[in-house]
Amino acid sequence: MSVLGLNVHRFFDYSLVAVFALAPTVLGMGGLAGVASYVIGAGHLALTLFTGRGVGPMPWVLPTTHAVVEAVLGVSILALSWLLLDVGDVGRAFYPIVGVIILLLWLVTDYVGIQPSNSTMTSR
Repeated sequence: MSVLGLNVHRFFDYSLVAVFALAPTVLGMGGLAGVASYVIGAGHLALTLFTGRGVGPMPWVLPTTHAVVEAVLGVSILALSWLLLDVGDVGRAFYPIVGVIILLLWLVTDYVGIQPSNSTMTSR
């Protein structure tokens, strides 16, 4: 069910970056849970900036690659919140919720409908 275009998806990506950046301070997540939030936010910002037409200003990553990374990220966040991170009570609520949100966005986004043309992709 692909109902979200890439430009709308970009808004949600930047919103998620803000959530990851603000969560440690707003929710009082310290230690590994806070650091993980900053690292995931920075990684998601880089992914969004480097994704081609419709998602980011520096088109080095294909939207379909962006989709795969987001799917893996969503599942990883869900798994890590229970398996590896000692995230405390706030983190135990925050990470699964954000993981589900990422997976829902992945599920409803049309990553294939608008592929970048050769003129917008830079050579490697």
